[in-house]
Amino acid sequence: MGSPTYSIPCGDHPGEDARPRDAGPPHRAPSLREVVFTLPQVRRVPTRNRASNSPSGLKAPSTGSLREDRLSRYAWRREVALSLALAKVTPQVEALAQVLADRAIRLSGRVEEARRRLDRFSERLAELQERVEDAIARDLGYRGARPCGEPLAVPQPLPPLPQRATLIAADGSQIPPDRHAPALYYLINVGAILIRHGSGEAPETFIEPTLIYDPEEVMVSDEQPVTAGQVNARRDLQEITFLAELVWTHRHEAPVIALTDGGLLFWSALEGLSQREQGQYHRAYLEALTKVQDAGAALAGYVDRPLSTGVVSLLHLAGLERNRMSRAALSTHGPLAGVLDRDLFGSLLGPGERSALFVTMSPRNRDFKDYAASHEIHFFYLNVAPRREGAGQAMTPVLARVEVPAWVATDKALLAQVHALIYHQCALLAATPYPYILARADELAVIGGEEKRHLEMLIQMALRERKQAARPSAKAASKAVVRGQT
Repeated sequence: MGSPTYSIPCGDHPGEDARPRDAGPPHRAPSLREVVFTLPQVRRVPTRNRASNSPSGLKAPSTGSLREDRLSRYAWRREVALSLALAKVTPQVEALAQVLADRAIRLSGRVEEARRRLDRFSERLAELQERVEDAIARDLGYRGARPCGEPLAVPQPLPPLPQRATLIAADGSQIPPDRHAPALYYLINVGAILIRHGSGEAPETFIEPTLIYDPEEVMVSDEQPVTAGQVNARRDLQEITFLAELVWTHRHEAPVIALTDGGLLFWSALEGLSQREQGQYHRAYLEALTKVQDAGAALAGYVDRPLSTGVVSLLHLAGLERNRMSRAALSTHGPLAGVLDRDLFGSLLGPGERSALFVTMSPRNRDFKDYAASHEIHFFYLNVAPRREGAGQAMTPVLARVEVPAWVATDKALLAQVHALIYHQCALLAATPYPYILARADELAVIGGEEKRHLEMLIQMALRERKQAARPSAKAASKAVVRGQT
């Protein structure tokens, strides 16, 4: 696959409204009901047209060939059905919007209380540390954050951007097993990209597909294929393993920064797996982290629009009387219920600024630390909204959560490089702040419907050459006929 040039959006302020200054006010956005009831654009014909099989005299288009006609009619029927469904769901959509608006009003007071606590306990780090250790020692089920020595309410400024660096990112996607397909398999596709920041060179891209078809790997039992959780776990493991291999190969191009989409704790993907499988995946994952560390590289996991509440949990713990600390008290956030960490830091951090560092106090992170103290996962929040000098208007904050292992968190130079380079990557897509390198890795990894159909054709051809049955199930075949895909 070719590599497009590594370009930066044009304009004085990337992401700013591109309309000319004298273009006048923007057009009024249509209401939800206007959008729903102007779709689809179907042509009405007199109801006496009996030749049409369409309902209510709506004439389905005809294009000529049988296949094209089937496709056209299927798309037309879907369009009509969709318009009817949207008409029914419109009141529910409006109710949803109202519920969210009401929730924001109710939460405003709780967010203010959380910010007051953040200010009050900002410098009381030893007290907070003692509280956390007490909750852990008493096994109260505390899963919140632990401060790491930086004042809680003091933003950390954007460091200078390194002149040169090697950035590597990987992402993955999968085709799950389908018992209705001509053959039982699943596919994992990992895409990766390497950017030599500051060199002017085009990025290098890598694609690594793996087809898993061995019955022992595809089937959990005689009747049940592997679950989505098992496929996801293997995909995540292949992502970090492939990333570690690339980092090791390019370890002499220091500084090397490795990025993944999502957190680093690798716990949700293990849910639903057996204890033996969890142990195997866990060890392999930690070995990949060790390889990145041994290469002298930094590693970071980028979480867009995070839903975490670890710092809010810390502030709730801080506000409890010691004699009221209990499992029940820590199972909720009390007066801070519903507040997210990103709500807390949204008004505190300016564009490019990060929060203090924290550690996640979860059993999984304790496992990471037990394996190697350098692997304990830390995190901070980063406002990736673009800077606009002289704009005269505050930018809406865009908060991301960045997770780094201890070997990065405790190395000021590595941490500064991660901070500066992630923000710079987001600035390249200023209109929708997200690391360019991760967006490209996703583009390389994703498996579209057309690619899946081509793979199915290859499998069927290979089976036919060996005189093996190459037909999908009757259910899958009938769906393809109805949808005009045959």
